[in-house]
Amino acid sequence: MDGKSWMTVMESFLKDFDKSEWVRVAVSYIENQILKQFSNVESFLKDHENGFEQFKTAFLRLCFSKLGGLNGFGPYQ
Repeated sequence: MDGKSWMTVMESFLKDFDKSEWVRVAVSYIENQILKQFSNVESFLKDHENGFEQFKTAFLRLCFSKLGGLNGFGPYQ
């Protein structure tokens, strides 16, 4: 599953949670190997208004620039 598809599935799943929790929940499903690529996860977690959109943009940028999609990484291997 590529990063964009994974994020689409995740967004559907997240609708059951309060939007302020979306980053925390999404991060809990991402392997540490990928999370280590982010230097600013805390800022995403603290920004309850725009944190998820910023995280989503950074995640997709990372997936396609460094990981070639998800390249076998992620919870849905």
